[in-house]
Amino acid sequence: MNALELFRTDLDYIQIADRLDIDVSEVERQIHRLRNIERGDTTHDDYYERRNAEEIRFRDKHRAYQREWSREKRARARA
Repeated sequence: MNALELFRTDLDYIQIADRLDIDVSEVERQIHRLRNIERGDTTHDDYYERRNAEEIRFRDKHRAYQREWSREKRARARA
Protein backbone atom coordinates (compact mmCIF):
# COMPACT_ATOMS: atom_id res chain seq x y z
CA MET A 1 0.00 0.00 0.00
CA ASN A 2 1.17 3.52 -0.68
CA ALA A 3 1.01 6.50 1.67
CA LEU A 4 -2.29 7.79 0.29
CA GLU A 5 -4.01 4.44 0.63
CA LEU A 6 -2.79 4.13 4.22
CA PHE A 7 -3.96 7.69 4.93
CA ARG A 8 -7.41 6.79 3.67
CA THR A 9 -7.54 3.93 6.19
CA ASP A 10 -7.54 6.62 8.93
CA LEU A 11 -3.88 6.29 9.87
CA ASP A 12 -2.07 9.51 10.70
CA TYR A 13 1.24 10.64 9.19
CA ILE A 14 3.32 9.26 12.06
CA GLN A 15 1.75 5.80 11.82
CA ILE A 16 2.19 5.80 8.05
CA ALA A 17 5.84 6.84 8.42
CA ASP A 18 6.41 3.96 10.84
CA ARG A 19 4.77 1.46 8.49
CA LEU A 20 6.65 2.63 5.40
CA ASP A 21 9.88 3.31 7.32
CA ILE A 22 10.23 6.85 5.95
CA ASP A 23 10.19 10.38 7.42
CA VAL A 24 6.91 12.07 8.26
CA SER A 25 7.78 14.90 5.86
CA GLU A 26 8.24 12.34 3.06
CA VAL A 27 4.82 10.84 3.89
CA GLU A 28 3.27 14.28 3.53
CA ARG A 29 5.02 14.86 0.19
CA GLN A 30 3.92 11.48 -1.14
CA ILE A 31 0.30 12.01 -0.12
CA HIS A 32 0.15 15.41 -1.77
CA ARG A 33 1.93 14.13 -4.89
CA LEU A 34 -0.45 11.18 -5.22
CA ARG A 35 -3.50 13.41 -4.72
CA ASN A 36 -2.23 15.75 -7.43
CA ILE A 37 -1.73 12.83 -9.78
CA GLU A 38 -5.29 11.66 -9.14
CA ARG A 39 -6.56 15.13 -10.00
CA GLY A 40 -4.35 15.23 -13.08
CA ASP A 41 -2.23 18.09 -11.75
CA THR A 42 1.44 17.28 -12.36
CA THR A 43 2.82 20.82 -12.06
CA HIS A 44 4.40 20.04 -8.70
CA ASP A 45 6.04 16.90 -10.08
CA ASP A 46 7.60 18.90 -12.88
CA TYR A 47 8.89 21.43 -10.34
CA TYR A 48 10.42 18.75 -8.12
CA GLU A 49 12.05 17.03 -11.08
CA ARG A 50 13.67 20.32 -12.13
CA ARG A 51 14.68 21.13 -8.55
CA ASN A 52 16.23 17.70 -8.04
CA ALA A 53 18.15 18.04 -11.31
CA GLU A 54 19.46 21.44 -10.17
CA GLU A 55 20.49 19.99 -6.80
CA ILE A 56 22.38 17.17 -8.52
CA ARG A 57 24.19 19.65 -10.82
CA PHE A 58 25.09 21.81 -7.82
CA ARG A 59 26.34 18.81 -5.85
CA ASP A 60 28.48 17.65 -8.76
CA LYS A 61 29.97 21.13 -9.23
CA HIS A 62 30.69 21.34 -5.51
CA ARG A 63 32.39 17.94 -5.50
CA ALA A 64 34.52 18.94 -8.49
CA TYR A 65 35.51 22.14 -6.66
CA GLN A 66 36.43 20.15 -3.55
CA ARG A 67 38.59 17.75 -5.57
CA GLU A 68 40.41 20.64 -7.27
CA TRP A 69 40.93 22.39 -3.94
CA SER A 70 42.35 19.19 -2.42
CA ARG A 71 44.74 18.74 -5.36
CA GLU A 72 45.97 22.33 -5.02
CA LYS A 73 46.41 21.91 -1.27
CA ARG A 74 48.47 18.73 -1.74
CA ALA A 75 50.56 20.42 -4.44
CA ARG A 76 51.29 23.37 -2.10
CA ALA A 77 52.22 20.97 0.70
CA ARG A 78 54.73 19.17 -1.56
CA ALA A 79 56.33 22.40 -2.69
